Amino acid sequence: MSIRTLTVEYRENSGKGVARKLRAKGQIPAVLYGSGKGNVGLALNLKVLTELLATSEQGINTVIDLKIEGGKEKNAHVMTKSLQREPVTGAVIHVDFYRIDDKAMVVVNVRVELQGIPVGVTLDSGVLDHMRREIEVSCLPTQIPSHFNLDVSQLGVGQSLHVSDIVFPAGVKPVTALDVTVATVASTRSAIEDQPAAAAAAAPAATPETKTEAKGK
Repeated sequence: MSIRTLTVEYRENSGKGVARKLRAKGQIPAVLYGSGKGNVGLALNLKVLTELLATSEQGINTVIDLKIEGGKEKNAHVMTKSLQREPVTGAVIHVDFYRIDDKAMVVVNVRVELQGIPVGVTLDSGVLDHMRREIEVSCLPTQIPSHFNLDVSQLGVGQSLHVSDIVFPAGVKPVTALDVTVATVASTRSAIEDQPAAAAAAAPAATPETKTEAKGK
């Protein structure tokens, strides 16, 4: 994977007033921490960061070479720990970066993409359920996969694939338990009967004041 470069500004002050002024300029506040060093306040161009993460195959797992203008710490290799969003509009209002060591293992969530159409769907009118869309893995920052492919074309009704069925590249180790189900094909009747329970389990909790997209720990 390639390392992306992002230029940010050192930010000494904090608070709602400062955040409002930054947003008026198309910037948002951010903080850098980790590796036993102190926290550093930053300001960055939201549009540039959004484009960087959107065009990188690794998405939020992208390793970034952070160039810091105006601070004592001039650069750092980082990953995006979380994106804090405004609860109504969903706009990103704050970013947390954490320093990484290129030679130290990190634990991240990587998405699983299903390939093919199960025979249980085409021949027996089954329903494919993608139960686990991300799994946790451990690897070096430069070895983070963009995603995992899992072929479901041979799944019949009542059959499942698990984390153990995913092919992991050298140096990438699963943290999620190997027996966790990733995909299964249910009969149409079973799927209909399970819908009320699934809907209840998926019912949203009370909306917090802010929303945070965080990486796996």
